Amino acid sequence: MTALNVSSRQAVAIVTVCLVAVLVPGSIHAQPPPAATSVIRLEIPGQNILATAVLVHREARERDIVLYLLTSAQVQRLLGIHGPGVRTAGVEGLVAEGIVLSSQTSLDVAVLKIVTRESALVPSPISLESPHPGDRFAVKLTDGEAVTSRLLNVRMVSTRFVIGDQDLSGIPGCLGAPAFHGEAVFGVVAECLPGRPAVIALLGAAESFLRKQVPGLSFGKQTQ
Repeated sequence: MTALNVSSRQAVAIVTVCLVAVLVPGSIHAQPPPAATSVIRLEIPGQNILATAVLVHREARERDIVLYLLTSAQVQRLLGIHGPGVRTAGVEGLVAEGIVLSSQTSLDVAVLKIVTRESALVPSPISLESPHPGDRFAVKLTDGEAVTSRLLNVRMVSTRFVIGDQDLSGIPGCLGAPAFHGEAVFGVVAECLPGRPAVIALLGAAESFLRKQVPGLSFGKQTQ
């Protein structure tokens, strides 16, 4: 798992989010399903790569809304973009001013900060606790129309990662997909390579990073 053994220095990049069907070169295309949900599909144009993010917090301001999504830090590595965000029109009047992608690469967790005029997306609660070996958990993804779940069992647990018992590499968008234990998100998929079980980066290991990057984020929800 060489992709996980990288520098612990925090990296920050400014990239673009586009909430319409038209892909913009050098941007992330974020496509939520029609129904209000917390699971978002990310498309990386020009690289034929899909990833997933999950909404965990929203901040209502006087003229806009700030959405905070979690995904894998590898999304930033795949983008390789450093530059100003771009204002793009979106669905039903949504306007994204661009997003700030901040990642803690040693923990493989990234925060997407999106500023938009309005949004019906509903945040998911998060948990700083991890499931135990033998516990069952769900990885949720979306094809842009519906959210689907893949059930896995915990094979191994460390202080930073959980290893499942299934290979998710055949599922588009598995990278960054949220892992749920009960109703709460406890991690994001950090690795889904062919022939290997999925690796989940734990949010509990990234607590200090998340507190800094997502002001007001609630950690009250615990796994059952």
